[in-house]
Amino acid sequence: MITVKKSVVYELRKTAIQNARSVISKQHKANQNLTNFDELHISAISLQTVVLQGITLKSI
Repeated sequence: MITVKKSVVYELRKTAIQNARSVISKQHKANQNLTNFDELHISAISLQTVVLQGITLKSI
């Protein structure tokens, strides 16, 4: 579970850095990049929720 969380956090950071670079270099793509980041962030939150629910069920 820790590996999954680290992987998700790493991907979010990587995407955030890529988006920051894109925003700096190409202003017209900024909105699209932020939308992509939001979608990835929502996916990560969903994944974390599923992982946490799995841990809760396992402990019961």
